[in-house]
Amino acid sequence: MTQYYVRSINLSVLRPEYVPERIPHREEDLKKLANACLRKKLVFITSSAGLGKTLLLKKIYISSILPEHYLSIYLVVRRFIKPEHIIRELYCKVNEYEYSHRVSLKDAISSIKSVLDDEGYSHILLLLDDCRDKGDLIRAIRSLEILDSNNISVKAIISCSAEFRNIYDISKVKDYYLMKLTRYKASELKDILKYRLLCTNMSQSLIEENTFRELAISLYRYFRSNVTLGLIVLYSACLMMLEGKILCITPSLVHNLLKDITLRQYKALSSL
Repeated sequence: MTQYYVRSINLSVLRPEYVPERIPHREEDLKKLANACLRKKLVFITSSAGLGKTLLLKKIYISSILPEHYLSIYLVVRRFIKPEHIIRELYCKVNEYEYSHRVSLKDAISSIKSVLDDEGYSHILLLLDDCRDKGDLIRAIRSLEILDSNNISVKAIISCSAEFRNIYDISKVKDYYLMKLTRYKASELKDILKYRLLCTNMSQSLIEENTFRELAISLYRYFRSNVTLGLIVLYSACLMMLEGKILCITPSLVHNLLKDITLRQYKALSSL
């Protein structure tokens, strides 16, 4: 029976990029975010790492939470060097093309307008993720200004880790809303991690009591409630089980994995 449960583990749901059906302790934030982008032209969502910014943006993108006349497009801003590159990527997403530098900015904008008109969309909602510094924010906002100046009705949710004073300095848009995600409590972290692990189809008999509690307390105390780090730990533990290296997941195992992962991250940063 144990062998069956191990073989049936679905590791994909523990990947940070996976979007689960439920988002425990962020449901209200999702509703606030959706309402804010209906009322405001620009929404900033900020927090420290691993608190769910990307998850909320992707949830908006794949769900039917917004009216049908909104065309939602998800883009990772740090991939692009210039605002024009963002607009070309938008052109490709709208038309379902591969990215190309060859299309002119004028032709890209004209094509975007045509698609909106032909398919009955009144607004584009750009979900601009992973703005890591002031340069990313400048490119993101400049791309919105270009679209706006060409009579394309565009709204945006921008996910960033920058200080709000930097956002305020470079934003010429007065009609904005700021959402600051709060840290998860240890009890909330426990709920989230337990939910994600149970989504793998793993039997609870393979998880020692207090494992979730101990991992949640460590993440809360030492890593500012970084859920992503917790998911990496659980992924590593499940992989060890699939490889036959362990028989169950214990508090001591997740603590050792957490130390190992953070030590490797520190060494990687030190070598830069």
